[in-house]
Amino acid sequence: MKPKKEIRGLIKEVASLGAVLPGSVSKLYNVCGKKGCACKDPVNPVKHGPYNHLSFTIAGKSSSKFIKEDDLPAVLSMQRKFQRLKEICQELPLAYMKLVREDGVEAAKEFGASLAVDFASDTFVSEKRLTHQIRELTKQVDSWRSKAKERTSRINALRSKVKQLTRSRDEWKRRALSDENGGVEKKTTGRA
Repeated sequence: MKPKKEIRGLIKEVASLGAVLPGSVSKLYNVCGKKGCACKDPVNPVKHGPYNHLSFTIAGKSSSKFIKEDDLPAVLSMQRKFQRLKEICQELPLAYMKLVREDGVEAAKEFGASLAVDFASDTFVSEKRLTHQIRELTKQVDSWRSKAKERTSRINALRSKVKQLTRSRDEWKRRALSDENGGVEKKTTGRA
């Protein structure tokens, strides 16, 4: 394949990758802090889990994050894309080296500059693509807002129920105490 065609293809592929994530996912089991929990059984402990755990290193700093089971397929896909990005980062300099050998340093430099202009005007900032991204982000924001409203109303309903139960408990306590006091007085006056 001609170096210019190869370079153009690799850059288009980078642009089409989308979200990428480094690291690896493992399954972790955990022991909690509760006394008497099955996870602390000395003979046959039953640990909590498994939990999906993403470990990664960026710029020399290691970190980790727990991943929800529902998000695991997307995370694994982003990791495959990251692996492909790393491969492209190895292939792209080799393609530029071929171009330098065939056409010289200045030609490679000019071609790289022209690609930057092409992609800035066509691929990355196309109006259609930006409109689509705005639409998708708006959908996400609307979805988060509706979920937040649902959760807020659920929280308010639960708070109201807690208040009702607290009042009911207090009323039962008050009645029980007044019945105890009243019952003792009746029994003592009944015997005398």
